[in-house]
Amino acid sequence: MEIKVEWFEKGGKQYGRFYFEGKLTKAAAEAAIKEWKNIFDQRPGEKFILIWDCTELIDYEPMARIFWQKALKETQRQIAKVWLASDSKMIRAGASIMNLFVKFDLKVMTSESDIFEITKPSLQGEMILS
Repeated sequence: MEIKVEWFEKGGKQYGRFYFEGKLTKAAAEAAIKEWKNIFDQRPGEKFILIWDCTELIDYEPMARIFWQKALKETQRQIAKVWLASDSKMIRAGASIMNLFVKFDLKVMTSESDIFEITKPSLQGEMILS
């Protein structure tokens, strides 16, 4: 499995979007974490909003979750918020477990379209709960 990662700015905020498909392996998690830390290291004073699009994720290896949790702890000062898009109880539970060990602002939605509200121009595309 490869995790697709996209970094962008919207409304003056920095975002990292992670697309997960299939089963998250330890190796795929390590590769994405390496990129994640590299971006954070290049911009040490900035905070990022992370979007985890897990709508196509069917499972994950326990070590992948542990590595992901460790990366969250190491970079939590640069994480403004994490948005999780998934309707899977297992994926949501995994994120909740990580949130027990590393406190971060976690918002859970069913799909990424629920995260971005683009129909209200006054919001300038910022993330809201719809």
